Amino acid sequence: MFVRLIQSFSPRRVPPMSRPSYARELVTSFTMPVAVSMVEAGVVGVLAVKVFNVNALQLALITAAPMFANLTSLLWAHLSRGQPKIPFIRTLMLAALASIAGISALPATAGGAWALTGMVVLTRCLIVGIITARSTIWRHNYPRALRGRITGRLAMLVSIAVTVCPLLGAIALDFSPTSFRVFYPLAAAVALVGVYSYSRVRLRGERALLAYESRPTTHAQRHGIDPALYEYDDPAVTPRRPNLISVLRDDPLFRRYMIWQFFAGVSNMMIEPVVIALVALKTTGMRGDFLISITLTQAIPMLLAMATLPMWAHLLDRVHIARFRVTQAWLWIVGQLIMGVAAIWSGSVITALVILAAGRVILGLARGGGMLAWNLGHNDFASREMVAAYMGVHVTLTGIRGAFAPLLGMALYTGWAAHSFGPMTLPAFDGIGGGVFFIAAFLCVIAMIGFYALSREVAASNAAPLPD
Repeated sequence: MFVRLIQSFSPRRVPPMSRPSYARELVTSFTMPVAVSMVEAGVVGVLAVKVFNVNALQLALITAAPMFANLTSLLWAHLSRGQPKIPFIRTLMLAALASIAGISALPATAGGAWALTGMVVLTRCLIVGIITARSTIWRHNYPRALRGRITGRLAMLVSIAVTVCPLLGAIALDFSPTSFRVFYPLAAAVALVGVYSYSRVRLRGERALLAYESRPTTHAQRHGIDPALYEYDDPAVTPRRPNLISVLRDDPLFRRYMIWQFFAGVSNMMIEPVVIALVALKTTGMRGDFLISITLTQAIPMLLAMATLPMWAHLLDRVHIARFRVTQAWLWIVGQLIMGVAAIWSGSVITALVILAAGRVILGLARGGGMLAWNLGHNDFASREMVAAYMGVHVTLTGIRGAFAPLLGMALYTGWAAHSFGPMTLPAFDGIGGGVFFIAAFLCVIAMIGFYALSREVAASNAAPLPD
């Protein structure tokens, strides 16, 4: 079985015209994430708390960065307009690696904490730029019938690296908390191999593409199901695509799905920085605290999400996304409640960490379904020609909630001091600590009830998932 899995990555499994591009992207997909994993929230968040002593606002921004960075995708689409795509991507990759390597030079001071926050946000925005431009490469270099399988293999390599590399980094941090000054640049150096490999990729039909993009009448429009995919259309040839307002106005079922998804998304986004802060607090002074922390924040959820993808895929093939979300919401709720118990546990720290680990296991089981539903759920509402517009709505709303939900979670967890705004004063708030997990669970219950009502309405109207 393992041999068959390895063989499935062979370039011989793709059409001859796509093999050179695919072979070079394999190298990039295995090396670039070595560096990117260093700015995953579950990794750099732990480093930020334990070494840089970041405050609640900084931790929330670091955690939220991957989510609200999606809002920059249209900007990157405009910047890449008429530009050779491979050099554009290479420049962004080098800038991102320079930012990641630069973290190693930051002092563990208050100024260093702000610089770390800014560099993480910058790096995540650059990564969105890479994804935005890369989607054009995939669209042109890989045939539609095989594109999903090819990019799925690349994504699997990325997932493996993003899971394993942080654990190696955690072991180094346990050996010496200042070791990040060595392995952050080392991770960036490994990723340079991927940059070099990617620079040798050739975009098929690039000359015609650049000529088309350079027309003054073309406008960036969302295409496909990639969350950061924008390409150019000429409205004189292709009618302008529907926007967020028109999609939500014209499709009441999808509008309600997005409402309940907003509740569920806020519920889950608001606890991620809290989990990092909680784990950092509980493991302070323990032997192997970095390894324990990163295992709980990053490794356990990622491993279980990957392991349960086939199970969730089987369910998603059989039921409407609204019904699918009901099943998944139960796991979110249970996981949040268990983590809430760990947060308020007043007994043994070891016991609290075991309870928290149980909650992260349940969350990991749910996350596998969430990954599929996030990418595919809108297909149950959209016809083929409207898939791109529906995904655009979904991604935009994800970015909006990502811009405030982690900040809200940390504010509720830690509280705030009194602040004056002219004649008005915001009173001090002591925070509710672990109670934030129960608020998150309550929001998820609301979402689950909404999804259940929607699933019944869909069943009553015989609105089965739309065919491909």
